Amino acid sequence: MFRPEKYTLIVPTYNRPVLLNGLLGHLATKRASFPILVLDSSQSAHRDQNSRIISKYKLNTQHVLFDENIAFQSKISAQLAKVETPYVSLCADDDLVFPGAIEACVKELEAADDTVACHACLSP
Repeated sequence: MFRPEKYTLIVPTYNRPVLLNGLLGHLATKRASFPILVLDSSQSAHRDQNSRIISKYKLNTQHVLFDENIAFQSKISAQLAKVETPYVSLCADDDLVFPGAIEACVKELEAADDTVACHACLSP
């Protein structure tokens, strides 16, 4: 059985609230229960929109703010160091993830001691 406290999704975003809304709306529809960290280095107007978008969905989401000039890799490194779950993945704000596939990946990772990465595709 999938336990959401074992997995964290990191979503970097920069000035694309419409795309972030699409991803979070999709995850809300799928009833995602795992922690979601939105790493936001957007300009202030977009940052405010992102904040409103995050708060409208009933997800376990944390809005992590960064200076808009931070390098992408610095933003990711800063948050990876703070993730407390054994499993983590990145999803750009213009992509979608499927909770069923995440569950399958976590299950595979837990079953195979010598596996460090997993990618799964499930039919709808």
